[in-house]
Amino acid sequence: MKTKSFKLGLVGFPLSHSRSPEIWQVIFNNLGISNISYHLFEVKDVTQILHVLSQPDVVGVNVTIPYKKKVIPLLSELTAQAEGTGAVNTIVKSANGKLIGHNTDVEGFKESLKNFLGSETIEQAFILGTGGSALAVSLALKSLAVDHYFISRKPGGDKVLTYDDINTPITEFPKLIVNCTPLGMYPNVSTFPPIDFQKIKAKSYCFDLVYNPETTIFLQKCKMRGAFVRNGMEMLHLQAIKAWDFISKHIP
Repeated sequence: MKTKSFKLGLVGFPLSHSRSPEIWQVIFNNLGISNISYHLFEVKDVTQILHVLSQPDVVGVNVTIPYKKKVIPLLSELTAQAEGTGAVNTIVKSANGKLIGHNTDVEGFKESLKNFLGSETIEQAFILGTGGSALAVSLALKSLAVDHYFISRKPGGDKVLTYDDINTPITEFPKLIVNCTPLGMYPNVSTFPPIDFQKIKAKSYCFDLVYNPETTIFLQKCKMRGAFVRNGMEMLHLQAIKAWDFISKHIP
């Protein structure tokens, strides 16, 4: 009997920067899986995600910018991780046709951050951005008892500061800064968050969720200040493995 083939993929826009297909192929190769392929589905409107998932051979998708929060109203239910962040990066079709939203960014970031910090203790952090990835990073930091503020271009609610707020002479930067914006991501490699890099202290920790290019201008500038730096490639691998653990339970 011929083995049935299935598809997984990434939905978002744009996707020209994505290295997800090669990462997922490594996962499939390591597990000896040959009947599942991974695809990029560029969608310019969030409702088009439903069209992708309506294809009978598509059993699940990962979700990236700009749909991690926007897709939630289209889903049947959310896991505790997705509810906790208010963002989704993985969707599966259950046996009864329900679309279930999950979030593996939290654990992926948390594991990568632990590897990055080693034995270092962090008490406070800045999260640059307020999107879906920033919410996942926030939940991970909460679980590690790290106090943190979101940094945004616009004034927000509780625990949200603007770039103007933190760039004042009296504001000290914390030991951990996490860039959760797409600034610096291919093809817009000349962009970077508008922080005062002179305020970054030597031996602080600067983490950029962007992984393409390998070293963004944000990381370059942080490194010039004597900071330790890390990009988002390891996090991408870790969250993909956790996404597979979730998706594989729903493949018929």
